[in-house]
Amino acid sequence: MGPIRGLFYSFMRKREDPGYQALLDREDFVGAVPLVLDAIRRDDPQAMLAFGLMLILGRGIEVDMIDGLSWLRQSAVRGYPPGQLMLGVYLCADIVGELRNVEEAAYWLHRAVKMGVPKAADSLSTLALKYPAIVGVHFSREELLAIVRQAHRVRLPH
Repeated sequence: MGPIRGLFYSFMRKREDPGYQALLDREDFVGAVPLVLDAIRRDDPQAMLAFGLMLILGRGIEVDMIDGLSWLRQSAVRGYPPGQLMLGVYLCADIVGELRNVEEAAYWLHRAVKMGVPKAADSLSTLALKYPAIVGVHFSREELLAIVRQAHRVRLPH
């Protein structure tokens, strides 16, 4: 299982059951689509994230990168930390091709870090190493160093 697919499953299985969760757990994506869309109509950012990932990965619905990223963005702008992380991860991934946007990815990963998502710190630091020009756009070098230090702090037993 690839890292992006693994993140999909980890986020979808850790949340409270919004009605479609059991179908996603059984990987019945086709059956989950109507329930996910119903939850989206109720402005559920978790459902927006799920639907975006389903579109990007082609689970239960035809692959559509543009709409998939749009739904991830809808989840992220509603302040849903897993949506922010996933949008950041996908915006800097090869899978999205010409839709790749490293600067926007850095923005969303930084927001996810601020919301306490540990995996976002690793993704942001990796992105900053690969694209050093993003440092200073949404965060300073000092802030990035503090994020990396915090993320990799060794916890010693008492």
